[in-house]
Amino acid sequence: MKELKYFHLNVKLPIDGSYEILSTFQNQFWFDHQWYFAINRFYLYSLPFRFNEYYEYDHMKFSDKIILENKLYLWSNVKIIHFARFDKIDINNLIRLIKTQMPNLQVIKINKSSRDNFNLMIENSTKCSQDKRIDHDINTVTTLDINCGKMENQIEYLINMLPNLKYLILNNSHLPSMTSDLIPILNKKIERLDITCSYTLEKLFTNINMYFSSVKYIQFTFDFTLNTFSRSEIILNCLTNLPNLISLTIYPLTPKYHSHDYESTFKPILAKLDKKYIQNNYELKYLDDSLSFLKKISSNNDNNQSTTSSFSLPLFILLCFIFIIILYNFVLSQRLFDKAIDKLFN
Repeated sequence: MKELKYFHLNVKLPIDGSYEILSTFQNQFWFDHQWYFAINRFYLYSLPFRFNEYYEYDHMKFSDKIILENKLYLWSNVKIIHFARFDKIDINNLIRLIKTQMPNLQVIKINKSSRDNFNLMIENSTKCSQDKRIDHDINTVTTLDINCGKMENQIEYLINMLPNLKYLILNNSHLPSMTSDLIPILNKKIERLDITCSYTLEKLFTNINMYFSSVKYIQFTFDFTLNTFSRSEIILNCLTNLPNLISLTIYPLTPKYHSHDYESTFKPILAKLDKKYIQNNYELKYLDDSLSFLKKISSNNDNNQSTTSSFSLPLFILLCFIFIIILYNFVLSQRLFDKAIDKLFN
């Protein structure tokens, strides 16, 4: 390793909290090379962090804290941060970390949020709001991925700190109630929506425009809790009640080892839709294991052209008729004028 100039490391630990391994990197060899390392409950990695995805951030320990004093943007390459749980997190520290060390962060993924952390979040959120030195907005994040979590109360404060949030991914996650303060925020911000459907989300699509009225792109995966009729109802509600919708893509939840004729899977769903409405407004596109409804952007132009054409033909006939009358009167008057001249000189 004498010729080695760079050493980048990011490994998952087999045991939760294996902090003893960090001592391996706390000797003169590593110090002389100025190679520094950090560890949390699940991962051991080198600093500065050279990878796009970062897992966890809590309970961090460092091989040498001098790197924290002399280096900025230790996590500047991070674009995605994962949280296995969203409890017991110091909100102030999280904001500082992201704003000072992760200038390129785009995606926050929350795997699970605990009900026990509600009071903690409220407490930390209050402290955060009282700290005038902190700018709460995390402007770079555009995507929030929530897996098995509750948006209301637990995730609400986080969404409020993401002014540029546009893409929301929900995997078996509970939506807020219609009286939640999140409703106007979701309606205003979310342009792209990705959902894995279950019975907890079925109610969404009866009034989807009340949650996501600005959404343009929807992608969702059907699990086995919804029957064919429910799936058709969900699709139709999306296609008819979202004025800004550009595309809707659906996937069936099928085990990878199970070969399946996906087109035959979609046929029963399509059979229950309003075929005339679909044909007039959307183009169907099969791709691998998905079916997409793509809005016909030119449909309005076609309607305008057909309307213009329907009006132009009668107008043309009328103009021709008027021209013939004028021409006839002109010819007639010319003949009368010629006769009058002949009589005058004869």
